[in-house]
Amino acid sequence: MPLRTFEIRATRLAIALALCASTAAPALAQKATNTGKSADPMAAVPKLSTLVARATSDLAPVVERYSADQQSLSRRYDANDSPGQRRRMRSFAVAWRARLRELDFDRLNQEGRADYVLLDNQLRHQIAVLDRDNRKRGETAP
Repeated sequence: MPLRTFEIRATRLAIALALCASTAAPALAQKATNTGKSADPMAAVPKLSTLVARATSDLAPVVERYSADQQSLSRRYDANDSPGQRRRMRSFAVAWRARLRELDFDRLNQEGRADYVLLDNQLRHQIAVLDRDNRKRGETAP
């Protein structure tokens, strides 16, 4: 199953944080051993004001809930391509899209608007793929 765009964004963030953490600690340890002095423990911890000041998506909890619900549903309906699974996945996507349209797009911050568009595109794509597969099945049915 391909990663969704918003999952890719979260993955990139996690990788960036891991890279920052993995490169800062060895550099400080090497500096401490080269100079013979112990490194300042505060140097390894970034100023928290820079982290707090970053804007986060208004829709981040929504995207996380959607991902969790979809994973749960995929575990429940694990018989790939069964009629029950197709019906439930389609109704899931349609319901989420309807709920998403209830939100006021103009009141979201910039990141929230990006997540809104990405989630809506994902849902529309999921519905289109399910509909296309159902049409194919109808055409090939005896």
